[in-house]
This record gives sequence, structure tokens and C-alpha cells, in this order.
Amino acid sequence: MRYTLGIIAILFLGGALLFYVLGGFAPVDIENKQLSELKLMGYEYKGTPQNEKLNEIFRTIEAHKNLHPEAHLYTIYEVEPAGKSDTLVVFVGLDVEIPDRPGLQSREFPEGPAIVASIQAHRFVMPSPAKVKQYIQEFAEENRLPSPSVFVDKIISHREIQVIAYSTP
Repeated sequence: MRYTLGIIAILFLGGALLFYVLGGFAPVDIENKQLSELKLMGYEYKGTPQNEKLNEIFRTIEAHKNLHPEAHLYTIYEVEPAGKSDTLVVFVGLDVEIPDRPGLQSREFPEGPAIVASIQAHRFVMPSPAKVKQYIQEFAEENRLPSPSVFVDKIISHREIQVIAYSTP
């Protein structure tokens, strides 16, 4: 019995240490910022999350990103699925010009205020998108800011993401 408790304690401490190392206890930093205009070029996808077309869009955008190392990948989830077979609507793009191609779209956000949440953690321990949106909404309420309606994910690296929350009139 003592050995079982010892093994459980070691596993628990090991799990907590791994969670810490991956950034699981890192705070979500949120601030109100004045941002410059953001112009994105990319593709919109509507379908199930498992569809190969979505992977193809990400591969296409990644190929363009490789040509422009200074660029960042952005996603805008307009409809998030509850499950693997539910419909997803997402825009995947870059903040650089992409040569005109069939289906290419743009999204533009004017210069102005936005709430920015910065997350630095491994994707396995990052807070869920719903939790980050909740933190942003609470920040807006506490600071008497307009409630955001558009959430743009800026992927800076595999361990750093910014969620930019815009309020639309």
C-alpha cells in the first residue's frame, strides 16, 4: 500500500512538473492596445474539421509563409465546431501579399483599439479558445471596454499565440 501511494505521488509530481515545463501554469497576459491596420490574404474554409481540404489550405498558406519569414499565420474562426463532424468556418491567412489565385480572399481590420491576449505555452497545455474568449470578455467588462465580436488568432510560434479581439460597431 505504501508503495502504491508513493508511485501515485511520484506520478502526480511528475505530471505537475511536465505541465509546468510545457507552460501550463503560465498566465494569459491581456491588455488593451492601439493597433495599426491589419490586412490579411488567405482562404476561407467551410466544412468538417477532418476534411483534407482544410489541411490543403494550411499547407498552401505555410508554403507562402516560407517565402516570407517575416509573415505571421492568422486564423479567424467564424463558426467553431462542437465535434469532429460539425461544420467549421475558418479563414486562414497571412499578413503579406499573396499572388492572386482562385478563391483568394482578404480580411482587413482598421487601425484602432483592440484587446490582445498573449499565450506562451505548448499547444497541449494552452487554455481552450473558449476559455481565452472568456478571459477577454471579462477583461473588457472590468475595463468598461466594448465587448469584442471578432477574434483573430496570430500564430507567432509553436509556443506563442496572440488572440486579437476587435469590437465591431
